Amino acid sequence: MNLLVVEPGTAPYEKEINGLSEMQAMVDGPITIICPYGEQAAIVSSGTSVESGKEFNRTIKGGNSGIYGTFLVCGLSEDAMGENQGYAIRQSVLFDNGRGFALGEHPREGFVTWQFTEEQGRRDYYWGHYHSDRAAAEKDYAGRTADYPRQYKVHEVERPNFCSLTPEQIEHFKKEFHHAEILIAVNGSTPITRKVEPRPKAPPTPRKRPPKTPGR
Repeated sequence: MNLLVVEPGTAPYEKEINGLSEMQAMVDGPITIICPYGEQAAIVSSGTSVESGKEFNRTIKGGNSGIYGTFLVCGLSEDAMGENQGYAIRQSVLFDNGRGFALGEHPREGFVTWQFTEEQGRRDYYWGHYHSDRAAAEKDYAGRTADYPRQYKVHEVERPNFCSLTPEQIEHFKKEFHHAEILIAVNGSTPITRKVEPRPKAPPTPRKRPPKTPGR
């Protein structure tokens, strides 16, 4: 599928990526999904980017606390994230035992993190942790999604609803994330940044050949 790669400090670029393993390699960690847009698009980033000390990348519209490390912008099929009990699902992760976690947002009630069981595409949500603050909900979500696979030795599975961005979405998000951002401070959960022109993307470093052995 064709999507956008957004690295800290550089302008977004298009890339063909196939499957979960390539996504994980690009973001350097287990993935988490954020859906802050009304259109059918998602941000895929590392679920452990803050804990692993990755560089600040971009702010995200809608009050998100910002993205650290490389992230991807990809398309989503219809009803990819959905809702539950009036909460729009903003982030979600599914493991290979059919269990997962989701972060939901309600226009009046605040935020919640749920565990869920998924069978034949249908989810049963339970064990909700409710929060009035976005930052607290995101921290709880990150903790639950990190602790569960360590405890039960499970792995994330690829979600079938990822798809290529449309040409219109490609152009929109290239403009949206064109400027790089420098993190100046954090006010509560809101990053304060300064936008700057992106630096040129450095070409890949060529692999050095070992010196030839004399006589061969």
